[in-house]
Amino acid sequence: MIELLARLIAGRALGAQAAVKTHSPLVYLHWERAAGARAELPGEAGAPANPMA
Repeated sequence: MIELLARLIAGRALGAQAAVKTHSPLVYLHWERAAGARAELPGEAGAPANPMA
């Protein structure tokens, strides 16, 4: 079972670059987590984070 899956939709994070071009430093990630799995938001984009659960 996969405990954590992150899909990069826009921006640059976790060592990857999304195909969607952006005009400002942003990161749009979709996370799927198993119960109890932990992850940290990447801070490499320099943009403020707005996590939603």
